[in-house]
Amino acid sequence: MRFDRANPTAVASDFSSVPEGLAADAPVYRLEVVNLVSGGHFEFGQTGTWAGSGTAVPDSYSRITGTGSMRLDAESARDILFTPATLAGFTSRAAVAYAVFFRFSSGDPFVVKSGSDSLALDFNSGLASGLFSPAADGDNCRFQFEPESIGLSFSALYVDDFTMAKSGGMTLRLRLRPSETTHRLEPGTWEFRVWVHADPSADADGSAGPYPLDSLSVNMGPVGESTLAADSNIYSAAESTGWTRVSAILSSQALQYPRDYGEADEPVLDLIISCEDVNPGSILLAAPELRFR
Repeated sequence: MRFDRANPTAVASDFSSVPEGLAADAPVYRLEVVNLVSGGHFEFGQTGTWAGSGTAVPDSYSRITGTGSMRLDAESARDILFTPATLAGFTSRAAVAYAVFFRFSSGDPFVVKSGSDSLALDFNSGLASGLFSPAADGDNCRFQFEPESIGLSFSALYVDDFTMAKSGGMTLRLRLRPSETTHRLEPGTWEFRVWVHADPSADADGSAGPYPLDSLSVNMGPVGESTLAADSNIYSAAESTGWTRVSAILSSQALQYPRDYGEADEPVLDLIISCEDVNPGSILLAAPELRFR
């Protein structure tokens, strides 16, 4: 993940009208789940390595997103292998699973694997998703496309927008001690909230930079022997416009922690912005707040 200022002078009013409760001059930050695949949008032609006994050719019509995709054709008992290019400096690790995703358009049934893992295909939405689990450090992610069974073939299978990101651990977390807030973090009921906005520099076809981030969730978590129960909230780009406030509120069990935690100023609370199970992309954040209720 990356988290930094959207630009050194970016403020909330630079992006859209500012709703009540958000200061026009609030600094704006960009949160990005980094796509480890390079050029998987095919907007500028073929990328990665294509092999196998089937055929794979670039297609410049608007089949899925933008004006670039790959057309795949394979007869019975033939396959197509795609090893995507990855970001410079990236090396896979055997101890890590990676979430992979791509879009497709096809009228013929097919199957696809990433290493030993089969991907889930949703023919209604045209989305494929699954995991790549390297057998050894440095293994390359490779997609293997085949007809669904012996005797079948597929033609005019269009694929686009390949992405890959680390599976799990996609959270931005601020761990607080009782003394690290403007008013001491006493036991009680608290609300953590942040303003969220679609990133205008993100492009749906991936050609200009990152993809848009589809969603995120806001939550709070206990640390050590502290206890709480929080009602989290999810931001959905498809259901939101402009600046949208997303919050997590402690429910019936307010924040509680042992007295010696307070005396020793031990960490007691995590503020969490989570992008778990979300495809790579970027989004804007502003004005995070923790309030006593």
